[in-house]
Amino acid sequence: TSSQHMPRPLRTLLSARGVASREENGYTSLMTERLKNSTVDMENMTKDRLNRMTNRAIRRLSTIGFFEPGGICGWLIRSAWPWFLGYALFCGAIHAGKRRGFCIRRDIFNLSDEFDTDSLMVMSILQLIGALLVAFTISESGARYKSAMTAVLNLQETLEQLRSDLMCNTNDPKFRLAIQAMFSWFTVLLRKKIAFFTENFQQPIVELIPRCFQSCILFDHEVLWAFDKNQFEYVFLSFLRETHMLDKEGQILEVYGRTMAAWRMVAELLMVRAPSTTNVLTQMLIVFMLAAVPMFDDDIATCCFMPPIAGLFMTILKFSNELSDPWGGDFHDLPLHEILHFISFPTDYKGDDEHAESAMRWLNKGLATNDWTWQKDFPIPRTKTRGASKGARISFEDFRSLADMSGFSSYEEFKEVKGNDMREAEGRGRRLPGYLRWRDTLITEREDG
Repeated sequence: TSSQHMPRPLRTLLSARGVASREENGYTSLMTERLKNSTVDMENMTKDRLNRMTNRAIRRLSTIGFFEPGGICGWLIRSAWPWFLGYALFCGAIHAGKRRGFCIRRDIFNLSDEFDTDSLMVMSILQLIGALLVAFTISESGARYKSAMTAVLNLQETLEQLRSDLMCNTNDPKFRLAIQAMFSWFTVLLRKKIAFFTENFQQPIVELIPRCFQSCILFDHEVLWAFDKNQFEYVFLSFLRETHMLDKEGQILEVYGRTMAAWRMVAELLMVRAPSTTNVLTQMLIVFMLAAVPMFDDDIATCCFMPPIAGLFMTILKFSNELSDPWGGDFHDLPLHEILHFISFPTDYKGDDEHAESAMRWLNKGLATNDWTWQKDFPIPRTKTRGASKGARISFEDFRSLADMSGFSSYEEFKEVKGNDMREAEGRGRRLPGYLRWRDTLITEREDG
């Protein structure tokens, strides 16, 4: 199937920009590869199939082959060769100097061959400290990686359960589409937080906004700039209360609470990290230890074995760094983009596509001006006839618009103030405002196309 006939989010996902970071590291996610090679009609892509493809991308993290293309062997070579080459040149220079009568241990440190115990004691201390640091770093990084994977999977599971519970609680397509648009908004806000704290702006947020929701004002760059998790919670819970979709048993609120707990866990892992000084000092100590070995023990065997040992040590440190910060596009990073894309992808309900445009107009009018009236099918105000709180009156009388909840008299004033704030931030060299202007990027791509 031609890529021009794919839905916009999936077509963008296959763009070179969308997979560049992983391809640069010799790894293309299973989901992206399957989408590239698929011969089925992508217009008929379902959320269930997208879920299976995402699960395969997760499974691949623990089943990557050693010699397969883009596998472990390739990653080892890419990680180790700069250090192997550097130490090979270093050890070769030391051994060449020894053959010409120059010995670093004897001529610089004034240590004779009769006092090997002095140098051996120093080396033993350095080796012990280096081994302890590497072991501690690997252990801590592994724990962070497991916590990150658990948090992301919990977020995916609980949000999809919440989506299912809410979709079954109403027969109004406007409500279903509005809720799914808010879930996509939730995903984009999480992507914004990840981009800010990792300084990784390579994954465009337009990939997470389904085409049917791209006209929603929740995705205006001023709203994305000004709002975060707290504002999402207020808008989302207010909408559920006004539509009387919360069940009396409290099941929906319980699932919602677990979803927010998973969000908080992801946010904590992003924000609470060891200072970068830790990694720098660890790497400096390992480099010093590896450099000291051939300086004090310059025989041919040591000079031959040190380059591969140095490459292995530094590869272990690189592996540890990838585990401790698994939010980008490195070889061992989480398939975060695939998971977020699955979360933002709306569940297809038969007939909802026909109402998407009118539903977004209704939602925009309500969010911007607090006017929720609707005169067509499923009018508002009306009496609820299905699901939790059957018989309650739906009127949105207590809802507050986006401008009102932000302290502005109108949505136009809100956009003007926040737009000026974004331009001032861009003037100070900040990258996040430009990252959030996804509509500008989309227009440029269409013009280039």
